[in-house]
Amino acid sequence: MHRALTIPELLEIIFSSTDEVTNARAVGVCKAWSGVARDTLWRDVRGLHRLFSLLTPVMRISSQYEFQRPIRPGDWTEFNTLASRVKHLTVEDLYYYKFRESDLGKVATTRPSFHILPNLTQLTLKTSNECQFWFSVIFLHQDLHRLVLQIPNTVVPRDFFTEVSLRCAKLCYLELGMSIPVRKIEAELTDMLPTLRNLKQVVMPCYTISSSIMTALSCLPNLGIVKSQCFEDRECGDPVDVQPFSPVLQEGAFPSLRRLTCDAILSDMSSFLASKFAPVNLTSLCQQTASVETALSVSESLAAIYHTCPRLKFLSLYLTVDGRTQTLNENSDSISFKEVCHILDFPHLVSFELTHYRPLDITDDDIDRLAKNWPSLESLNLNSEPVVLDNPKITFASLASLAQHCPNLCHLGLFLNPSPDDLPKPAVPFRTLKSLDVGTSPIQYQEHAALYLSEICPLSCTLEIGIKSNLVLKNGLMRNADFNSEIRRRQVGWERVQANLPVLTMLRREERERSQDLERTVHDLGRETQDLRMRMKILENLLEDFRTLQKSPGCINK
Repeated sequence: MHRALTIPELLEIIFSSTDEVTNARAVGVCKAWSGVARDTLWRDVRGLHRLFSLLTPVMRISSQYEFQRPIRPGDWTEFNTLASRVKHLTVEDLYYYKFRESDLGKVATTRPSFHILPNLTQLTLKTSNECQFWFSVIFLHQDLHRLVLQIPNTVVPRDFFTEVSLRCAKLCYLELGMSIPVRKIEAELTDMLPTLRNLKQVVMPCYTISSSIMTALSCLPNLGIVKSQCFEDRECGDPVDVQPFSPVLQEGAFPSLRRLTCDAILSDMSSFLASKFAPVNLTSLCQQTASVETALSVSESLAAIYHTCPRLKFLSLYLTVDGRTQTLNENSDSISFKEVCHILDFPHLVSFELTHYRPLDITDDDIDRLAKNWPSLESLNLNSEPVVLDNPKITFASLASLAQHCPNLCHLGLFLNPSPDDLPKPAVPFRTLKSLDVGTSPIQYQEHAALYLSEICPLSCTLEIGIKSNLVLKNGLMRNADFNSEIRRRQVGWERVQANLPVLTMLRREERERSQDLERTVHDLGRETQDLRMRMKILENLLEDFRTLQKSPGCINK
């Protein structure tokens, strides 16, 4: 065996990329491999049945797992040799099979030590079974760093939160999931969160970061990220729970907060940022709301954000409506460039995303101004997926401007009109563009669109189409046959562009390479011609000097 294959760090990399069967076989290869293979094999454990199969044989009967025989004292000795290797445990409902409650009780009562997984650092608890949920308290301990918790509908987690407060002093990451309104457990959450002083990141469902919870989080000294899950991923939530959004902040609030995602309406968020002890060190802000927002509220919100958060690098505003409970106001004003031009004032901003149900009132001239004043831009999405399908004012000319003036642009989303009339000649193609999102943009001439995009987009760029971020609104509108038909027609057109774009882009690249080769050849021939001319000039000068020398009086002719 090569000596390199005995290096533990190298073996760990190798075993991390192989499957469980391969790692199980690697355990018996040699002593050097055995320990590393066991560590890899048992580092991540999914399901109580797999964990407790180390203790005694487990069988599946009907809809549950149970032990084949009673637990013996010697079983724990063998269990502990492998249980110390477990770092990540996931307790979840696998195919609706649960562990028998009486057997879980035997584990709890016969264990020889208080912590049966002493080196566990991450616990993911996603089970609807109340027994498995409460049993998982046994895995909580002071060295746990990451806890992902899905609260069952039937559970009032007051006691569980108390155990987390008492046992998990070093917890750094907390992710909560629930299918009940947060008001039912808000008091318990506000009691637990301030006790977890080492928290660095908190992730909660949509419509759960209320005023009192935000107030409780504000006192945590190391908290750097507060995130509300995407509106489309919400299981259940009531926007009333986060309205009004008015946390009470004390001096020194949020000393480490850098990234914030919340569900407050724009006016409440503006007031929050204008408060005396607002988080001024934010570098990333994402605000999502299903309330109908006006163009004026967008302008005022951006002004408030600029005044409070001058260090901001990433800014996202998701302004949509819930198609199941709200109706679209098609007579409302669209957001114009006048309302969003404040983004040009941010000195460090490199990413901006704005989502709204109506198309933006933005033209090619506005995009050109934005591109010229924002050369550091890396990501831009100006409402590529509106569901009010008015004709857009942005054309391919905007792509040419952005390609010319924003060399670092990687992600771009626009609701544009790919008309073949007066297609602009791109001065330069995009250099680093990885994705172009056309969303619900209209499409009539697929060939023209594909030809132009192949000229301006790099080969590695992917074309994204359809509705992705407005899924809740889309699902509500799909009952409208006309809307459904129009969206499908547009998607089919862009899918044809998507299919042809890679081939055309490759042909364009080969054409450019041949053109560049030809230019280099012509350039080299030009240099050779110039060199020959210089040599001829030198020879002519020498010949002239020779003739002059022959005519001189002192010359001797032979």
